[in-house]
Amino acid sequence: MLGHGSFGTVHKVRWLGVEVAMKTFQGSSTQDFLREVSILEGLRHPYILSLLWYKTDARKCQIIMELMDGDLYSLMQERMEECGNGGPPFSISEATHMMLQVAEGMLFLHEKKIVHRDLKSQNILVKRMKYKEVGFEHVHVKVADFGLSKTKARSTTYSNQTLNQGTTRWMAPELIRMSSAMDDLAVKHPFKVDAFSFGMVCFEILTGEVPFSGLRSYEIIQTVLRGGRPQLPDQIPDRLRYLIEACWSSEPSKRPRFDDICAELRHLSCAHFMTAETPELYLKLISTCMERITLFRISTSPKFHAEQCNYLVDKLANAVESARSAEDGARSLDILKLVF
Repeated sequence: MLGHGSFGTVHKVRWLGVEVAMKTFQGSSTQDFLREVSILEGLRHPYILSLLWYKTDARKCQIIMELMDGDLYSLMQERMEECGNGGPPFSISEATHMMLQVAEGMLFLHEKKIVHRDLKSQNILVKRMKYKEVGFEHVHVKVADFGLSKTKARSTTYSNQTLNQGTTRWMAPELIRMSSAMDDLAVKHPFKVDAFSFGMVCFEILTGEVPFSGLRSYEIIQTVLRGGRPQLPDQIPDRLRYLIEACWSSEPSKRPRFDDICAELRHLSCAHFMTAETPELYLKLISTCMERITLFRISTSPKFHAEQCNYLVDKLANAVESARSAEDGARSLDILKLVF
């Protein structure tokens, strides 16, 4: 078993000769389930978990998905244990890149008119690609557990979980009010509930902590409805702070859309690499990239192709930005020649 939650269970199984993840919902098949999976099976995006197949019987519904290495929450806890110094799980550059991946996935969902409603670190899965020769680990994230709200609501293990403690920590105030029949802003601005939850995910990535740690469910509800939000770290860039705080606005209409969030995170990512990283670091990374390109050209493995593409696109793009910011023009030109 890979995991379990209020909806049911997730197991690792073999399907058509490859290892995949199988998620099981309790309850027989309905038109809601068939309608929902028919939408999900057509979604393909680098930062969205792919639905590969589904099946139903008289007692349960099951979906087959690509297998990942774990969820973002578990990765953060592992990183913090490895460091052992009480610091955050990721550097600012890593954190910003992960936020951008999540935002790109959410932008895709919103363009398809799909609202997640349960965005949190446990619902973001990761694929870890380690490159020991340069001491680097690339983390590819994918948004998961979306688009099956009616199926989950019907599942026998999911009943009476609307305001459970695990979800309330990420929940927008208007969604809390709607759950208590107090407000209809979540209906008027359905996509903005995800922007609020995204702000909470950003807090997790920056700190490794769950939002409102130590508070009980009813205390979290009271705090959020009064305008209380988690305390962001002091050392993060101001523009990143402003972006997260905008996502946390009590007024849904004032929260940014995901196209604006992506644009701001791209700017922040480039700005950080241009000021914080040295060209020498990327010279080493590019050299490794070029070696891998040779292997890439002769490889026949689709999985190898996909992993190398992810690595090369991210690292070469960052190297170009770093080279452009180098004080030594000749050295910068040498780096760019390696890329092109």
